[in-house]
Amino acid sequence: MISRSRYEGDARVRREARALSEAGHEVTFLGLASTISSDGRVQLVGVGEATPSKGGRAQTHGPAYGAARWLLLPEYRLIAQRRFEEAVLDAATGLSSRPDVIHAHDFPALAPAVDLAERYGSFLIYDSHEIWAERPRRGRPEPIRRRLKRRREAELAGRADAVIMVSEHGAEFLQSSLGLDRVHVVRNTFPMITDADPPAEPNGAVYAGRIAPLRDLDTVFSAEVWREPGMTLHMMGEIDEVEIPDWVAIHPSGTMEEVNALLLRVGIGLVTMTNRYVNHRVALPNKLFQSVAAGVPVVATDVPQTAEVVREHDLGELYQPGDPATLDKAVRRVADRYQELLANVAAARAAFDWIVDARKLTTIYEGLRSGDTDLSKRPDSA
Repeated sequence: MISRSRYEGDARVRREARALSEAGHEVTFLGLASTISSDGRVQLVGVGEATPSKGGRAQTHGPAYGAARWLLLPEYRLIAQRRFEEAVLDAATGLSSRPDVIHAHDFPALAPAVDLAERYGSFLIYDSHEIWAERPRRGRPEPIRRRLKRRREAELAGRADAVIMVSEHGAEFLQSSLGLDRVHVVRNTFPMITDADPPAEPNGAVYAGRIAPLRDLDTVFSAEVWREPGMTLHMMGEIDEVEIPDWVAIHPSGTMEEVNALLLRVGIGLVTMTNRYVNHRVALPNKLFQSVAAGVPVVATDVPQTAEVVREHDLGELYQPGDPATLDKAVRRVADRYQELLANVAAARAAFDWIVDARKLTTIYEGLRSGDTDLSKRPDSA
């Protein structure tokens, strides 16, 4: 497995690696330097330094700093990506045996994964967590580079023996934009908490994840409902250049267990996105599935893929991105319907269990091994 992320900081990578290990595969993860060297049967190989974690409230910089960052950030990303690719290829020379499968997590891992798959004659899996070229990006606009990136992704993904995406809408978009015959869906679901005990009534909402611009957080901070007695906004995660009001309850980045404990204490999960980006419109975020795993309802942005799932199972209430008044109403409706929504979430848990998606993942691997797949195949077997 290759990913430009830290193993312990990427919940999807961890779940997939562990699922494959439990199914009998020997898994080696090549990613940014980690604080741990192994995870059971998963071997971890650091191939670069991760960006330092940010903590506390946002620091204020002058306009000159902001202008320089806006101008240079795309070039910094390009240099960092090239260094990562070189580091992956260098690290792979030390592998003790030929890998049967090269599993690339997201577009930054795809180019070196293609090189390694061709070098070793391995199967190639492209596991796209996001619509990479359609993500919100800070810094100066890069229309030409974005078009080239989409073209490059189509070329490289076309060489994969299997392509995976996190949502149905995302899979459909990849098929149409990259010209792929089929994309498998393995969602960002979580293992269910068997002894989940939500509060009898909510006392706030939890946003767990990166606290960064372009995630509709201005709308969240502008809502009036958090000023009402007994309704507190909690935020847990790394803070990345977002000014957070003093009245927000901030928690340091935590483990999955710590996020679950906070959700179960507070009672509502908060899932926020904008409707400006394709990547947000087709997303099914971790926040949604972790809330269901903890047994609590959600307040989520009304964007197509997430809204479809929330409505289908009646997991909570939706608000319009950019409209704090609708967020106020959504939070109050969840509070009013809380016992009903708890029952709805409980009824949906079996369909949202990671066991379901782990089986989809291992089935893809079994298909490569047996040659029983409707995607392009290499002549040799895994």
